[in-house]
Amino acid sequence: MKTLSIRKSLHYSFWRHLFFSTRCCAITLIFVLYSGKGVCAESPFVPIPEAKKPLYQFNFKNLFYSDDLARQNDLSELQILRARLVALKSEASTKPARLLEAIELKQRMGIIADRLWAYGGLRLATNTQNTVFQKEAQEGEDARSDFDSSTVFVQSIVQDLNDEKMNEFIAVAPGLVRYKFLLESWRRTKPHTPPEAVEALLNRLALRLDPFRSPFYTLMIERSPDATIDIGKRQLYVTKPGDYAEIMRSEERALREAGFNKRMATYKAQGDLFAFAMYEKIRAANDVANIRKFANAIDADLFGFYLTPEVVDTVLAGFRQNASLAIRFQKAERTYQQKLLGISSSEPWDLDARPSGAAEPRFTIENASRLVIGAAEIFGKDYKSELNHLLDPLNGRMDIVAGPNRQAGDFTWGAYGPSWVFFMQGYNGYLTDVVTLAHEATHAVHFRLLHKSGIPWYYADGARYFTEGVAKVNELLILDYLFNRARTQAERLFYLRQLTSKLASVKFTTMYWAAYATSFEIEAYRRVQSGAVQNPANIHEIWAEFGAKWHLDFDRFPDLKYTWADTHHFFDSSRYYSNYLFAWVFALAVYEKIQSDPKTAKKLVGLMKAGFSNEPSTLLQTHMGIDLSDPKALERMFAMVEKKVTEFERLVLE
Repeated sequence: MKTLSIRKSLHYSFWRHLFFSTRCCAITLIFVLYSGKGVCAESPFVPIPEAKKPLYQFNFKNLFYSDDLARQNDLSELQILRARLVALKSEASTKPARLLEAIELKQRMGIIADRLWAYGGLRLATNTQNTVFQKEAQEGEDARSDFDSSTVFVQSIVQDLNDEKMNEFIAVAPGLVRYKFLLESWRRTKPHTPPEAVEALLNRLALRLDPFRSPFYTLMIERSPDATIDIGKRQLYVTKPGDYAEIMRSEERALREAGFNKRMATYKAQGDLFAFAMYEKIRAANDVANIRKFANAIDADLFGFYLTPEVVDTVLAGFRQNASLAIRFQKAERTYQQKLLGISSSEPWDLDARPSGAAEPRFTIENASRLVIGAAEIFGKDYKSELNHLLDPLNGRMDIVAGPNRQAGDFTWGAYGPSWVFFMQGYNGYLTDVVTLAHEATHAVHFRLLHKSGIPWYYADGARYFTEGVAKVNELLILDYLFNRARTQAERLFYLRQLTSKLASVKFTTMYWAAYATSFEIEAYRRVQSGAVQNPANIHEIWAEFGAKWHLDFDRFPDLKYTWADTHHFFDSSRYYSNYLFAWVFALAVYEKIQSDPKTAKKLVGLMKAGFSNEPSTLLQTHMGIDLSDPKALERMFAMVEKKVTEFERLVLE
């Protein structure tokens, strides 16, 4: 009994020190990390110094075009190359040298079209109301659409060659060997390719056949009714992720609850419009997929990713069978928050709040950059060199200063070559921003590494769960890095919570969130196709159905069913979440190997440099010795999650 009393006393002192100290303590909780100098949490925190903000904007002149004349030259060059390519059409099907020339001309056109598209899209992201940027973005989209439709005949020619003829062409024109996997992948799609005229039309109309994209979503968010909460003199929007996160961090509990309820009410108020848009988007995508002889748009996309519906369904079944891990984590997290805030019970609006005496760590952009570099040290000098180049603001490759009229979301974009950049709606210095930086920086490094390795444009893009998986490895590594450098038990618990949350919570960008969002998209597309869903309002019920499996709150707050519309990807990156799902399976397989063999990290860089020159499963097996279709891979993944959840539960309940 005496031992128990001492344990209880220590337990009380620990939580009191962690949660109710009013002093500047624990450097990673109260101070800005890694700077060598601390800033008391009571002092104003400045994520990006005012004098340095101009550096954290894209340098379009260095990265894309020195002036608009250079952009116009690209538009003109694209048309010249288009004419040259069309002139080859009659001979490319009979003369191997002409086919090789056509393939390489198409590649040159693709590089230019992608550059125009990325330039216009990135300019518009920095100011969605700028009419010049709107025009450039539209011209970029048009250039990309015209490229797709005007070059589709090259693929058709390859599809019409039988095996004997294909081998004959390669023997006569050895340069075709470099594009062997490209030729195979084009021929693989033949059963799903309609007549050339139809395919060209579908490509030309691709953007119009994908309605209600980012511009629609932006307009809907801007017109959200009664969507603001006042904090002091500031007006924050519950429909803007950064603002909502700040509301949920407020020390005022009533304000947090009001924000939580207002967010549900706002999405409910526009629920009919969001559901109608999603329903029509699904119908259009399914119709296009049917023309290409797929059961629905989901199956069409999975085919492109070299995944099958059966494999995806098996993985999702695994998440349903292990739903208890997500529920256990949420319960432990609420116990953590209950003790943290000194409240009798923890509600969903309490999960991100902290008392001022134990404020959430904040990181200046300089400190965040150093942490990301430190966590990535194991990848070697080539990776580090590229990472340093991105994070150096003098290179103009990050646009992260908050401001009016900026596009929602954080993303990496660029064109084949050195122009890959990172856009963030606004860097605020929270841990989530640091993790986002680690994730998106990986994409920028990845695409420049494969370009420097001489990978052709054709192989510079592929199964996105590869690129997303590599990025998610870095999410786990940055949290691991912080956890292992924590100086106190309090800090270790804080970072363990964040790491375990990535694996077991149902919050945006986490692994179980990917399973949730993937389940929602797959079922929505399948049920609309089958006729099981004929009323747009049923879209909300699908979200609620899967939410009830993994989320604690759907029974108490039924209007959460409208909040699926908070996820912009469903509109501007449709059917992308299956990539995130398999990215997590990929990431945990790699992360597990890194724990036992740090050399795995450099093998991962080798995979990045290889581009997409073979089937994803072959590349993964060759470079990493990983087979995602192996049932044991899933077993090991959930075992790792179980271990982290159990560790978090133990520390919270001590």
